[in-house]
Amino acid sequence: PGHTSEKKLEDRVLRRTNRVFVESICSKMPELVKLIQGDSAAEVTTSGGRVRAVGSVVLEVLSLLTILKKSGGPEVPRAMLDHSLVPACCARLFAHPWNSLLHFSVKSLLLAVIPAGSDDDLLVQVLEGDFLPRCC
Repeated sequence: PGHTSEKKLEDRVLRRTNRVFVESICSKMPELVKLIQGDSAAEVTTSGGRVRAVGSVVLEVLSLLTILKKSGGPEVPRAMLDHSLVPACCARLFAHPWNSLLHFSVKSLLLAVIPAGSDDDLLVQVLEGDFLPRCC
């Protein structure tokens, strides 16, 4: 009996901590989107010529946002929608056509967004943007 109440208390504390953490990251969405939109001046020489580098920070931010979306927090889709995260990611993707790491990161984020039945507004933002027509 005592073990069950301790477990319930632990579960409540973990859920609250998770909620506070997710809300904290969502409150930083404008800054995260600016990082994704940021211009990278660094160039890298490849066999195809010189290309602008994306930078590891952008890739890590995209990974963080994908995990955040998968966390299922109800405030996540609204924060992503309000700050036009998906269009910013798609714009970055097309600005770097030869960066397969960036393409994989954006694809992972889109796959986290697209099947979300309750996030209709976020899905509409994907479908109404210029992302899909540019792919076809």
